[in-house]
Amino acid sequence: MRRRQDHLLGQRRRGLAFRRDHREMLIAHEARGRALDGAAAFAALVPAASPPPAGEPPLVSVVLPYHSMAAYVEQAVAAVGAQTHPALELIVVNDGSFAAEDAILARLGSNRPLQVVTTTNAGLAHARNTGVRLARGRYVFPLDPDNWPEPTFVERCVAALEADPALAYVTAWSSFVDEAGEPIAGGYAPLGPLAGVLAEQNVAGDAMAVLRRDVLLRFPYEDVTGIEDWTLYRALGAGGLVGHAVPERLL
Repeated sequence: MRRRQDHLLGQRRRGLAFRRDHREMLIAHEARGRALDGAAAFAALVPAASPPPAGEPPLVSVVLPYHSMAAYVEQAVAAVGAQTHPALELIVVNDGSFAAEDAILARLGSNRPLQVVTTTNAGLAHARNTGVRLARGRYVFPLDPDNWPEPTFVERCVAALEADPALAYVTAWSSFVDEAGEPIAGGYAPLGPLAGVLAEQNVAGDAMAVLRRDVLLRFPYEDVTGIEDWTLYRALGAGGLVGHAVPERLL
């Protein structure tokens, strides 16, 4: 399970404002994309890396930004622990949240192998970028506290990325749950980076995806509240990079 529906609804409501207020930013992305074709862009972003020792899976860094989400974070951490991919590290970035209930982070850190980093309150994009910089893995999985992936999600994404070096990210279809975590009708079924459609709505992928860390270092999340993921996928598309959405509800 999955993701809450309010995020996607908010994303649609803010779409028009995004196109109006960030036009210059998108022009810059598109100019960068024209300068590099897809293959050259990917070669520039991902230098050759030594493969892990035989039989060892690549490390995936789970980056979990946190701000006033005490009601959800423990279930998200448990979902990370349930993943079938055996090589994971978990980095929780506390985005300046210091209420009494936020002490749950200290408790989680004492019971599980995770790293908690506290910053001043600077927003979701800054928290994710902080986690990406601290990550040691070849891949990064940004995970919001109110989203809970199915156990095979990371394993399936890594398998696709390892099989196809042309992919910058892999995500999957998702289900919707309500505030209490109960399933509700509908879901999100991204199609992948369809250039003509992506300009109007985010069809490229979910907020939860496994991405190459080198790509995120080159294309960090931008501070555009509520549409950080859509902005990222547009930037990747303008840079000639592509991803894949597994057509199964793994989120």
